[in-house]
Amino acid sequence: MTSSYIRDLIKKYNNRQATDEEKLIVEQWYARLNETGAFHMDASQQELRMNRMEQELLAKIAVEPQVRRMLFNYKKVIAIAASLLLVCGIGIYFINTNTDAGAKKNISQAGNKAVLTLGNGKTIVLDSNTAGVVAQSGNMVINAKLNAGLVYSGEAVVAEMNSLSTPKGGMYKVVLPDGSTVMLNSSSTLTFPTAFKNDNRTVKLSGEGYFEIVKNPEQPFYVEAKGVNIRVYGTGFNVMAYPDEQYVKTTLVHGSVRVGNESVMSMLVPGQQAVMDAKDSKIQINRPSLEEVLAWKNWEFRFEGADITAILRQISRWYDVDVIYKGAVSDHQFYGVIPKKSNANELLEVLEETKQVHFEIEGRKIIVVNGPRENNKQNANK
Repeated sequence: MTSSYIRDLIKKYNNRQATDEEKLIVEQWYARLNETGAFHMDASQQELRMNRMEQELLAKIAVEPQVRRMLFNYKKVIAIAASLLLVCGIGIYFINTNTDAGAKKNISQAGNKAVLTLGNGKTIVLDSNTAGVVAQSGNMVINAKLNAGLVYSGEAVVAEMNSLSTPKGGMYKVVLPDGSTVMLNSSSTLTFPTAFKNDNRTVKLSGEGYFEIVKNPEQPFYVEAKGVNIRVYGTGFNVMAYPDEQYVKTTLVHGSVRVGNESVMSMLVPGQQAVMDAKDSKIQINRPSLEEVLAWKNWEFRFEGADITAILRQISRWYDVDVIYKGAVSDHQFYGVIPKKSNANELLEVLEETKQVHFEIEGRKIIVVNGPRENNKQNANK
């Protein structure tokens, strides 16, 4: 039995696939880490202590298969889970479904919906309950299907530009006239024609989307995003190009794409990510965690080395909140997985338990303050 066994258990725990016995093993490990003070040591001490505890637990499992259940105070469990976000690089989450009636008002996600804007300027509001024909022009029909989003079918006589926009907290899928599909993340807009009649198929993206493109060598597919041009060769890939992000990130899942502009171009192979700032015409090629890149499609926040500002940009886009910083904030990197179906308060509480930052909520404003809440209270009383 190796130390990777523990990590496999944690992954199963996060995915809600662990057996009762495996759940107890994970909970016992974190409880022991918390009791030994590992979460309050420096990085080198933390690593030594956790390695030692890992070996102790593995030895215990080998001789004592039936691990006794331990009782946990909810706040203590949250502290353990949140500390793990910072310390271990392995995410684990605990969500309390029995909140107090007197608790502060929760900030929930805005809802799964989108707005379709037709070529004549007419707008159609879409949500998860919208179904049936929403627009028609000649032989071209736009259907909204439950759990399938918008579907364009038939041939439009005249190609008009349509746009599909998701609000903060919304996601929506569209099947384009050529059969290609695009899933839009929150705060995103896809602009596309009702028929691809030119020698290419070109769409424009602001925000984030996952593309599955039908291959057609005679009519290549292009995505334009913040000055970056993506040439597609029958492919599955993710593009992140929000206005408030410095870089356009194109991540290839399968197939091949070419990313660049008039000055520079680069071909990607599956698993690679092109990071590009169109202003300086430089491309950096990375191999990111695909689980992290595509987590939004699975209704998850997944952080693997993200700083607090990057995390809060995601929170702002999903929960429709404004983020205000009161002074400098921690540059620590955070790791973890939290379901998007949680409300914002639950996510913020987990981040607060790392003792690196705390939050003040005023309506739909989140005010970010560096350091733990206790220290700031003491400073205010001096």
